[in-house]
Formats: sequence, structure tokens, C-alpha cells
Amino acid sequence: MDYKTMTYLVAEKSWKENRPKMVKELRRRGLLETAILHAEEMMIAEIDQRYHREGQQLEQAREAALLNWILLPPEKTHPKLHPDQMPYLEQGTTE
Repeated sequence: MDYKTMTYLVAEKSWKENRPKMVKELRRRGLLETAILHAEEMMIAEIDQRYHREGQQLEQAREAALLNWILLPPEKTHPKLHPDQMPYLEQGTTE
């Protein structure tokens, strides 16, 4: 990929720091880039849902979507993700 958005770069950095096992597994499967692009798309869709359809303030919608898709919780405190957050890993695991 020649062009990476700021969101892509933030996700990549955050995932490497907070979810190294997940990143390792996604790389092993050749799916890291696909997973980050998917997370970006889902973040945008969630912002749209929260802002346009549910009437949330834009900043609140952005913050919630970032936390759900881009700034994932650390593996130490959340070893498993909800399958919707990471459909590329079986049952949302990082193993």
C-alpha cells in the first residue's frame, strides 16, 4: 500500500503496541493490512450511524468509533476481542 491514511497509521501503531499477538497472527496470515482497512471502514460506518441516524454529537460519535475499531484495548487486560471487532481472527482470539 503506497498511501496510508492517518487513521490507518494510528491503528497500526496502536495495535503493535497494545495487541502484539494479534498483529503477529494477522501478519502470519497476510491479513494485517486488510484488517486495518476493515477497521477503518467499520469506524466510518459507526460514526455515520451514531451521528446521522442516532443524533449523537460528532465528537462523541468519533470517540466511540475510534475506541471500538482503532484504539483497541490491550491484550493484557482484554485477551479476547469481540468477534465483530476482529473478524479475521477465529472467535476473536489473539492466539
